[in-house]
Amino acid sequence: MKLAIAFLISFATLVEAKEANRYSVITLVNETPFRIFYSYAWGPGTDEWKNSIEPFGYYVHWWKFDYPNQDWAPWFYLRMDGDEGWHKLGSFFSPNTDSNRGRVYIFVDEGEGRVRDIKLQEKLYTE
Repeated sequence: MKLAIAFLISFATLVEAKEANRYSVITLVNETPFRIFYSYAWGPGTDEWKNSIEPFGYYVHWWKFDYPNQDWAPWFYLRMDGDEGWHKLGSFFSPNTDSNRGRVYIFVDEGEGRVRDIKLQEKLYTE
């Protein structure tokens, strides 16, 4: 009986460690016919990076936690080329960096020939 209990405790620990959140994840989706150029940073006052997303493509950004199941991550700041202000975006915590695990934001062309806004697509999980 003691062996069975020890096995169950060990198994539960392994499952918990395997599923531990290790990343803060954002998925950016480009639903326009234009390549999107943007700058981004994880947190205010941190290093700024540049990236682009091809037409109808996507890109996954992630922040690696210092330890599993850390309950804090910096905000993701994004500025599209040509815009002056920054968008402050939230993220989802995840055990991996798969694109379907990130909080999804979509670049949408509002019909004036350039990307005008970032809209949030809600993602519901059935797990």
